[in-house]
Amino acid sequence: MPPHLKTRILAQWRSGKEEDWFLPLALRRALIGAGLIMIICLAWGATDLWSDNDNEVIIANLELQQDFMQ
Repeated sequence: MPPHLKTRILAQWRSGKEEDWFLPLALRRALIGAGLIMIICLAWGATDLWSDNDNEVIIANLELQQDFMQ
């Protein structure tokens, strides 16, 4: 890296000016929102797996499906 470019980058970093604060803040909020939506979707999908009513019917029908495929 050329010394003048290195000096310029360090000078800008040390100045501490946060001119473009909106984009990083918006991206951070979007990432948190997407994470929350993903957790809600996973929890909602997991409730179907925990219900015993449908699972017993599916297991009972599995043997019938396997018989038809053979």
